[in-house]
Formats: sequence, C-alpha cells, structure tokens
Amino acid sequence: MADLIACTLQIVEVYAVVWALHMILPARTVAGYCTHFNTVNPAPLPYRLNGPLVLFTTLGLYVALAAAGVKSPTFLAEHFFELWGVAAALGVALSAAVVLTNHGAEPPSKPGAVDESSYLRCLTVDMVSEPPSSSSGSYSSSKGAYTVKTLPPRDLLHPRPFLITFWNGRVFNPRLFGVDIKMYLYLAGAVLLELNILSLAALHVRQSYGITTAATVYVATFSWFVVEYLYFEEVHLYTYDLFAEKIGLKLTFGCLGFYPFAYCLGAAALAHSPIPDAASDVQPATAALFTVLFFLGWTFTRGSNLQKFYFKRNPTAPTFLFGLIPQRAVRPGSRILASGFWALSRHINYLGEVVQSVAVTLPCVVAVGAAGAAAGTHWAWAWVAWIYPLYYVGLFLGRERDDNAVCRKKYGDAWMEYERKTPWRIVPYVY
Repeated sequence: MADLIACTLQIVEVYAVVWALHMILPARTVAGYCTHFNTVNPAPLPYRLNGPLVLFTTLGLYVALAAAGVKSPTFLAEHFFELWGVAAALGVALSAAVVLTNHGAEPPSKPGAVDESSYLRCLTVDMVSEPPSSSSGSYSSSKGAYTVKTLPPRDLLHPRPFLITFWNGRVFNPRLFGVDIKMYLYLAGAVLLELNILSLAALHVRQSYGITTAATVYVATFSWFVVEYLYFEEVHLYTYDLFAEKIGLKLTFGCLGFYPFAYCLGAAALAHSPIPDAASDVQPATAALFTVLFFLGWTFTRGSNLQKFYFKRNPTAPTFLFGLIPQRAVRPGSRILASGFWALSRHINYLGEVVQSVAVTLPCVVAVGAAGAAAGTHWAWAWVAWIYPLYYVGLFLGRERDDNAVCRKKYGDAWMEYERKTPWRIVPYVY
C-alpha cells in the first residue's frame, strides 16, 4: 500500500508541476490552425507555447532534488510498472471527467454554436474567410472578423454508441483556465517520458560495467526526439492530432497513461538487463549506424511536417528550405501539397516516425540480446523493446486509412488526382 501511495503521489506531482510551470513560466501566444467551432466568430484558437522551458525547468528541478538526496534518481525506474498502472488509471478517470461532462462544448443556446461531436474534423483556418494578417503573423479575434466558408465533413454515423464516443471523445479543443487541454496532455506526457528515460538509464548504468554505448545512443536519440518535438510545438498545431482528434479516452489515456511508458520500453529492457562488459555492449560503429538511421527517419518526419506547416501558413510561397524544394499544390488553388516530401508518399511523415522508433529500439535489442547470450539466459526483454515501433506501425496504418477517407470527402476530385500522382500511402514504391 505504501508503494501504491508513493507512486500515486509521484505521478500526480509530475503532472501538477508541468501544469503549474506551463501556467507561470514565460510563453509566447500564437494563433493556431484550428479555430473556434462557431459559425458566428470562427477565430483561430490562441495557444500558449513554452514546452522546452517547462521540460528543462522540470528536469532541473528533479536533478536538484536528486542531488540533495530528496529524490532517488532511480525511483521511476524501480517502480516503473506500478507508476504505469497509476498513470493509466488517472488517464481513464480524467477521460471520463472530460467526456461525461462534455467539457469545452459550447452551450447550444450560444449564437453560432455547433455540435462538433457530429463532425470528423475540427474547423480550421482554411475553412474560414482569409484572416487579416499582420507582419507578426497574429490574427484578429474580434467578432465578425471571420466567416465560415465551409464546414468539415460530418460523421454520418453520429450519434455513435457511448463506448465509441468515450474512446474518441466529443470535443476537439477544450480549454481549462485558458490552457488548451490537448497541448497540455502532450506536454505532460513528453516530460514524464523524458524523466522515465533518464531514470531507467541511470538504473541500467548503476547495474552495468559503466556508462554503456547502448544507453548513450538510446538516451541521446530519444532525448533529441523529445526536445525537438517540444521545440517545434507550433508546427504540431498544424498536424493530425490537433485538427482530427477529439479529447476522449484514446487521447487522454494515451498521453498520460500510455506513451510516457510504452515508448520507453527499450530503456526498461536495458534497466532489467545489465551489460557486464564492453564486449556485450553495442560497438561504436554499430551505434553510429543506428544514429544515422534515426536521423534519416527524423529528416522524413521533421522535413515533411515543416514543409506542410509553411505551405499552410503561406500557400503561395514557391519554394521551401532555402529554395531547394518547390512548393506545388496538386492543382492551382488547391490546399493539397504534392511536391517535395509529399510527392514521395501521401503520409511520408509516418514512415519517418516508424524509422525513428526502430532506430532507438535497435541498440536496446542488440545489447540486451548480447548480454543475455553471454549470461546464458533468456532475453525476452529484447522482444519487449519492439512494442514501441510495432505500436507505431499499427497506429499509422489505421490513421492513414482514416485520413485518406476523410480527405476524399473534404477535397473530392483534387484528392483523387493526388492519389493518382502519388500512389504510395506511406512507404514509397512499397505501400
């Protein structure tokens, strides 16, 4: 019982610290791609962004507490699965609170209110009148400044059974005390993920012959993944999760009780499989190869997302990346990008995500396998490490099908033309 209480307090503490720091630390406020789901004043939603500052402040706080002997640097690692269970339960509870109360939905009596639960996507800036822009890129939020040109595709199966609604959610972008819940969930999950990675790595090093190459390349690449994700958080305002996902069990549980733990199962494998000597460790040349593979995937993911971000911000710009990549729509006036990364496949960013996940998993698999062989023991943890990339494969296969179907409804013939010009769904020349 004492361990359960300690784990519960630890999870609540991390998420509370992230919330407090997000509220009080300096931040920049930007206009997002999503707008208020309201036909009278569909102004772009404002977002408060300070992810990197919250991350490094939190890490600094816990490093200081560990150095002072107040916190154990390996507590998260030693209670990894108990903490996972607590976080999962918290994710389910908060999901129920959001869905059952319909938090964030506008009252039906409010002028212009729309039942957004009946739509497959939220309202975005390309569906409203061209906003008056300024040199700073900010937009007016005054009443009457925006008008709806078209609404997103409707969910023809609405209303859906309660369990499906509970899973998917009802509202796209609810706020609490001015904080966008969706962006907070991603920030809190990213911070706890990084804390878990560092704690698991610390436990692994303490049990192994020293600072291992496997742990070094794993922590370096995965930390890059977390930090650059938060650095480019404005870009993520224009991605699938923000405009296509509602706040339900899938997203709330996913951010609080799944990805901070499932993503770092490779680190858990290392923590449970000490490397006894350098011969059982990942060799430097192999580590370099894994690092190159990681950044190849990163190039596809970050490059494609940045290209689409700039296209959505400025569809008339002729090029991207210092003039190296042409910016071309599938047809004049279309909002479908069909050049550069997006000429390789229709969801090339998904390929990059999978390649990155494989690259960070490989050093764990190789090291754990070698350590198990040297000790003459079964190396089941090496298989556990593959859960993260396999999850990505399943996630993106389903998401690509869903997005393709919605885009056909939204863009009609233009999307069909894009499918003909770019026939590959995710992997060029394969799938």
